[in-house]
Amino acid sequence: MGKNKIKHKLLVILTCTIVCSAIGSVIGNFALTPKYITTSRYYIKKENNQDSDNKKENIKDYIYFFSSDDFINRIIIDSGLSYSAKEMKKMIKLDPIKNTYFFDISVSSESASDAYQLQHSIDKIKTEYIKENVNKISGDKFTIGIVDEADFPESPSSKNIITLTLAFALIGLASGVALAFLGKNNSKDEYQTADSVLNNANTYDYPTLAKIPPCTSVQKNKTVIVNTGSNDFDNAFITLYSEIKYESDNPCNIVTVCSPENGDGKTTTAVNLAISAAGDNMRVLLLDCNFRNSNIHKYFRMQIGQPGFSNIIQREIIPENAIITTPYDSLFVLPPGTSDDNPLLLLTNSQTPDIINKLRSMFDYIIVDTPAINDVSDALTMAQFTDTLLLVIKENDNDQDSVEKAIKSFELSSKKKITGLVLNNTDIPKTNESRKKEKKNRFVNYEI
Repeated sequence: MGKNKIKHKLLVILTCTIVCSAIGSVIGNFALTPKYITTSRYYIKKENNQDSDNKKENIKDYIYFFSSDDFINRIIIDSGLSYSAKEMKKMIKLDPIKNTYFFDISVSSESASDAYQLQHSIDKIKTEYIKENVNKISGDKFTIGIVDEADFPESPSSKNIITLTLAFALIGLASGVALAFLGKNNSKDEYQTADSVLNNANTYDYPTLAKIPPCTSVQKNKTVIVNTGSNDFDNAFITLYSEIKYESDNPCNIVTVCSPENGDGKTTTAVNLAISAAGDNMRVLLLDCNFRNSNIHKYFRMQIGQPGFSNIIQREIIPENAIITTPYDSLFVLPPGTSDDNPLLLLTNSQTPDIINKLRSMFDYIIVDTPAINDVSDALTMAQFTDTLLLVIKENDNDQDSVEKAIKSFELSSKKKITGLVLNNTDIPKTNESRKKEKKNRFVNYEI
């Protein structure tokens, strides 16, 4: 590489860095006003605990009153602050979480104490206001509970001038390096390989229900994996549970969790999904149908070789004597059992449908862990009893052929359609919420 080319590349990098730094400085000085933001998360709970029309988007019918003039005026009076109703409406933001009964309320102000005080007034007034106006708001009685209480904003959400200038400088530096050294040599294929599985998932006719971030070594060694809902790993499973909560019309929703290959994270997904459902005060059975290579006992430190599902099918034991309690309220485990019979013969036994129906009558959810689809056909057989079918795909590990083979197996061999995909080991950008200090989440009512 000649000296002129090197000088040219350095000039490109320097120019991009200086220009972006200047842009950041201008934005910091003239375009941004420091704002303090507080955010609380709430959820809607109907008193009859039913959703007859099964339309999750109707959450807007329940939360519109937060922007009504009457409610705004009550907040102003309770807080004792001198904002007008028009100013208050600009300061309060309602953000329903798609396909769930959760929503966020954010309050922004140039004063940290004002933002926190207004958030406190909203939480205080909402309960009394709903009782007075429930018939005007909705035909169904409901309550609004708090999931994640707002913290006092210690610093403004807007970046200060120095931080913003440095951030833009780094962006300029990265852009300059990209322009100088990559240029036209980058092909489209190089950009596509990094997110191959994630991009390929979008080509299938199945929705992505959740993206699970990498599980840390600390989390893997815990007996209890999901605990407070205070980080991205926990929140991913709460989101997954919210997505499937209304998928089934049956009194008991049987959720089968499967994957193309071993090691994709289906057992971790099944365990954490079961814990999240139990955290919603549901009676949950974690059914281990991985007869050949059971792993669920490792998560709960249970003894191996206990009688279980296979022994119930063979009438050696009744379900009540085989189901094992766990450290979580309302979460139970049914191990695979000790039978040496072929698993396919067990699942196709004439007794199996009656046993499944009996288990249905005992629980609100049955989460089923199965072997890898591309290894054996147990999951295909179990699908006949399933209401919700989840396919776990491990990003940057499963190749497209492996995933397509598993999907095609279901489409050809099973009458049950895949409900949705769970992308495991997915990098998720950090949010302000995920950086908060850990505290107990009122939705997940258990601890380690």
